[in-house]
Amino acid sequence: MTFELLLKAMLLGVINSAPLGPVGLLCLRKNLSPDRCQGLSAGLGMAVAYGIIAFCVLFGLKAIATFLEVHETLFQIGGGFALVAMGLRGLRPSVLAGELASGGTRYLGVFSASFAMTLFNPVPFATFALILTSFQVLDGRLNLKMDLLFAGGVFLGTMLFWLCLNEILHHVKKRSPEWLSHRISVVTSVALLVFGVILAAKGIF
Repeated sequence: MTFELLLKAMLLGVINSAPLGPVGLLCLRKNLSPDRCQGLSAGLGMAVAYGIIAFCVLFGLKAIATFLEVHETLFQIGGGFALVAMGLRGLRPSVLAGELASGGTRYLGVFSASFAMTLFNPVPFATFALILTSFQVLDGRLNLKMDLLFAGGVFLGTMLFWLCLNEILHHVKKRSPEWLSHRISVVTSVALLVFGVILAAKGIF
């Protein structure tokens, strides 16, 4: 039962790690950097946040979800402007060249951005609750040991996804022309910019 629960937790982490939303795109962008630790720092931020969210949903800490819902507008506006800033900064030629050439060493900043943008987002709470229900994990009983184990499994699954993707991208970059990495960096920057504008507009209007 414990092993099955751990597998479900890791699967949940992998499923939610797909780089479809703004945080996933941010992590993907950082994983395109020649500095592999920068990408892993972004993935670690998402993994830690997902572990906390999974524990909160399982252990019934509804106050956090309620707080996020009440202040959703502020988080939308703040997060939206942050994404716009990241997108605009990523489109600057000097930044693109610097990232492609040397990556960067601001691992704590990358981790913090990924962590905060994942945790202060009401959507993962709803998504996790829905998936946990379908996995038949939410049974209404409080079990600190099992809930911590499940949260750890979600963390491991998320990190496993980004470790594998980081390794794949590392080998792809070595075999692909430099212009391809540059194009991908531009596309992810534009996508972050668009996500930011939509999120900020949603919060304002």
